[in-house]
Amino acid sequence: MAKRQPHRDSKTPRNQNGNNLKAAGILICGLSVLTSSSLYLASYYPLEWWAGACVFAAPVFYVMRRLSIGKGFLVAYVTGFLMALGLGYWTYTTLHDAYATSAPASLAFVVATMCFMSFYIALPYLCWRFLVGPGDARPAFLPAVLSRSLLAASLFFLSEYLRSAGVLSLPWGLLGAGLAGSESIIQFADIVGALGLGWIVVLISALVFEIVDSLSKSYSTGVHDKYEHFFLPVQIGAVISLVIGMLFLYADQRINDFQSAKQQYDQITIALVQSNIPTTVQWQEGSALSSLNTYLQITEHLLTQKEHDLVIWPEASIHSYLGHDVTAKARVHEFTNTHNIDLILGSLDLEYNQNNRFAVYNTVFHFETDIKELNRHRKIELVPFAEYNPFGAFDTFNQIGEAPRYYDRGIEVAAIPLAKLNQRKSFSTETKTGTLICFESLYPWISRKLVRDGANFLINISNDQLFGDFAIEFHFRQARFRAIETRRYLARVATTGITAIYDPLGRIEPGKLERDKQAVLSAKVPLLTKQSVYTRIGDWPLILVSLANIAGWIIFRLRKHYVQVKPGNSPVR
Repeated sequence: MAKRQPHRDSKTPRNQNGNNLKAAGILICGLSVLTSSSLYLASYYPLEWWAGACVFAAPVFYVMRRLSIGKGFLVAYVTGFLMALGLGYWTYTTLHDAYATSAPASLAFVVATMCFMSFYIALPYLCWRFLVGPGDARPAFLPAVLSRSLLAASLFFLSEYLRSAGVLSLPWGLLGAGLAGSESIIQFADIVGALGLGWIVVLISALVFEIVDSLSKSYSTGVHDKYEHFFLPVQIGAVISLVIGMLFLYADQRINDFQSAKQQYDQITIALVQSNIPTTVQWQEGSALSSLNTYLQITEHLLTQKEHDLVIWPEASIHSYLGHDVTAKARVHEFTNTHNIDLILGSLDLEYNQNNRFAVYNTVFHFETDIKELNRHRKIELVPFAEYNPFGAFDTFNQIGEAPRYYDRGIEVAAIPLAKLNQRKSFSTETKTGTLICFESLYPWISRKLVRDGANFLINISNDQLFGDFAIEFHFRQARFRAIETRRYLARVATTGITAIYDPLGRIEPGKLERDKQAVLSAKVPLLTKQSVYTRIGDWPLILVSLANIAGWIIFRLRKHYVQVKPGNSPVR
């Protein structure tokens, strides 16, 4: 009779070792998630540690090649959730405090939004893992390493491009913006834009992963291959050094070129008026007249001290439908005629449209001397749920005072000609400005189109005080990329701050106003005319390169799946 085998319970050494390995695997995955998300967040305000952006994806790449596709996606999704939450947590306080939304509803909205945004991070990881396959013990070579790294960069680039377009678009926290801590590296944005900088960030992260993977592979297998253990990491490190070195050399050239060329252009004197009127006051009934009086008094005092060519008031500075507010419009016209200046301000516009209803627009108005007809720019990129409801079936947030609940989307993107100012200054070429309303400063395509339409400088008017300290600072710092991408001065004015001027290198010049104070910032702005490479061609080169790269990998994957080589037989397709 066969001897009966003893029963093994969960406490036997074999099961104990299996449990230990499982616990160690979970720990490694958890550390990878925390490390990756922490590096990503450290690259943004307030730390702005740009090196963190260059390595943030390496930990997740490392564990994904050692996990199944399902488990790898879970790791990537949790990482994406933490990344999104770290930059979007402020939406809870905005909803709860500013819009008087209940705590459960605010929390549910934040969680749902972060879950949605997480897919834009997790999907590139998932596609990369599917196409490159699991890790193995076979030696790697530099061409294969570069190919996998370029695939990762292409997938993330296209994911961010899609996140910047569409109905629910909001390019908040683009990967390339994590390089803001390096004034030199971000100069390359005039070639590839902020989205292209994200392509570079992921490329470097993937290359760093390949170094770690190569070194760890030789230790885990016990086979110390000289090439893979030493020469391959050195080669990859040389590629990373070459990429970063070229970025710094390019920056030095661009900075020197700008310093020598900016004095050649005509200049105008502008003033940015920060009124410090709280939102709780702005949208009270009857507040439009008092707000208008405040702005006129501040500007009147300014013009008695120094002559200016253009004065700029922030978003929603007059809280009425200015296009139909005869009294307010007449007072502003009288003011600009008396002082012989141009004035740009934010207000509301109303129009009876083809759907037999009144359409409400968040609008920029341009007042010129002796001209009754107003130039307008109507906001095109509205903030989902705050300025319009993507679902349309139900209200999401509560109304703030007398403010409109939802807005309609503008259609045309066009620079505003400053014809009278041009005549007063006797400039030889036409002077134009391009206006961005609040979160439109997050969208590269708008500023590009404005400059292609002839804008010599950009203006960003905002009233973002509802969003809290972190969001205000973060929003302000993202606008600098529009200045670098287009190589234009960008004047930003907000009701309670932050008010400042970015030069075409993304530097604050001559300074910025303190928040929550009534003040005016004056400066001379050169009227630049040369268009950057990114302004002319946009993201299309990287889109085409990324699509071609991904298509090549898909073909490779399909051939690998359908072509099987059997011992002693020819390939069977």
